[in-house]
Amino acid sequence: MPIFDSDDPDGTFRRVLKLGAIGLFLCGILIALLAWASGLKGKPGTGKKPGKPVPAGR
Repeated sequence: MPIFDSDDPDGTFRRVLKLGAIGLFLCGILIALLAWASGLKGKPGTGKKPGKPVPAGR
């Protein structure tokens, strides 16, 4: 299934748009999952890597 087909430019354009939309959708899910997982491990925005002990009082 070639992405670029010289015989059908409209179909090629739609196929590229569809692939781009699917890619953006999957990237959005991945980012949301990463943000959710980091929120579970600690307060977001601290900039600390997960697994390091956080000093008390911070």
